[in-house]
Amino acid sequence: MKKIFLISIIITIFLFSFSEVFKEKITKNVELLYNYVPENDISAVTVFIDGGSMNYDFEKSGIENLIFRLVEKCGKNYSESKMNELMDKYFVTVSFENSYDYSSFSFSTLNKYLFDVTKIFADNFREPDFSDEILKREKEKMIDEIKSKEEDPDELLYLKLNEYFFKNHPYIANPEGYVETVQNLKSADLYEHLKKIFSSRRVIISVVSGVPFKEAKKFFKKEFGFINGKVEMMKNLKDFNLCEGDTLLKYEKGGLQTKYLGCKFKVPSVNDKEYLPVRVGLSILSKRVYETLRTKHGLTYAAYVGASNKLSNYGVFYVSTLYPDSAMKLFKDEVEKVKKEGIKQEEIDDMKNLFQTSFFLNKERTSNRSFSLGYNYLIFNDYDYDLKFIKELEKLKSEKVTNAITKYLRDFKFILVE
Repeated sequence: MKKIFLISIIITIFLFSFSEVFKEKITKNVELLYNYVPENDISAVTVFIDGGSMNYDFEKSGIENLIFRLVEKCGKNYSESKMNELMDKYFVTVSFENSYDYSSFSFSTLNKYLFDVTKIFADNFREPDFSDEILKREKEKMIDEIKSKEEDPDELLYLKLNEYFFKNHPYIANPEGYVETVQNLKSADLYEHLKKIFSSRRVIISVVSGVPFKEAKKFFKKEFGFINGKVEMMKNLKDFNLCEGDTLLKYEKGGLQTKYLGCKFKVPSVNDKEYLPVRVGLSILSKRVYETLRTKHGLTYAAYVGASNKLSNYGVFYVSTLYPDSAMKLFKDEVEKVKKEGIKQEEIDDMKNLFQTSFFLNKERTSNRSFSLGYNYLIFNDYDYDLKFIKELEKLKSEKVTNAITKYLRDFKFILVE
């Protein structure tokens, strides 16, 4: 079984390393990345739009999520029933993500249906249907989902953390929206916003396919040529506006069988050179914290520490426990231990193996490769960034990780939901 797994990893590395990636300018603000993999039976396309929360004010939170939901559902030339029929006929899977730094819309199908399916979604973006009746139904679904999350203590914890940590920062505009902001979105808002981002934001279309590039090049230029604008410079993301020192805020939800404690703290941007050692260091700290809280003290079944992957970035600590005071103290004890004793090289080497395995397993799925190709190019201007990330991982030494993580393990902003 282990041999089969290793062979699978080797094949993935080979296909990913030696398949060809083509870059093509479609319009002033649209670029096509095309990874031709002859062995692939599946084609995947991801459309990235730069900006995320920088594209709208707090009052319009959720607008890009709502747009993508409706583009998946229908267009002026494709009714909801027709879309359902075609998605089944062409074996289509769809996913989308509305992040703080970008939005992405992905779909995959068999190679032989690549052009048919791409034409449908390009048409839905070109001539969307945001009519009042369809919009009302989708808004109701969104609001139900938002309310459901607010009832979940885990989700409530992160909402409260974000409210505090993102105050006076563009990230306060939650990409998933708030009940009040979604309620107030009008059809005209959606048409206007889609026109704005297509005319002023960088757009990346990332494709991984077994269809030769020379057969697809003219097609993609034709279908996405309607997106044609000039990329406007966005404001630089400012730093989080936080006081120094640790803080704790409490929220009483009531009726809970346990308590939920979390905190955020500043870490380097995902495109900063210190991000890699800090991310690895926090993953090692996470393992230590879990062993201390779960194995040694029996305080929880769920605890972790980690780094997010944002342009304005933060680290996270989370635990669900009946004894939050004890959990917080033990977390801080482990932080102090890192600062005094550092991170061991053997811990880093073990973490390297986990990162590498996760990386190559992720590359086995065509849809994941399409996403990472476009994400890397959008955020780092280098579609091979993650391969270079893995190579840099090999060079990591104990002193570098310890120095980097020690610099950022401070000013913890705790929230307790009980």
